[in-house]
Amino acid sequence: MMPEEVKRRAEAVYRWLQQHHADPNPPCPTCSGINWQFRLDPPGPYVPRVCMACGHVQWFDAILLGVEPAPTPAEQGHAAKGGPPGKGG
Repeated sequence: MMPEEVKRRAEAVYRWLQQHHADPNPPCPTCSGINWQFRLDPPGPYVPRVCMACGHVQWFDAILLGVEPAPTPAEQGHAAKGGPPGKGG
């Protein structure tokens, strides 16, 4: 991933934290540490936030964070049609 893309992703996470008044360093539920790091590389559907003291991981939806673009309405319709067949199959 190019440095520009990592920067864009980091800015999206920062904006999300600001918009939601989210504490960027809440206590870890495992060790009570407060040293978290978002892992922005490689891209994917989820963004992990890792406790750097014990390795506990929290997963955030990349689209809701603004790190990945939301699917277009056409893409959403296509995904809905590609699901598993129902009873009438």
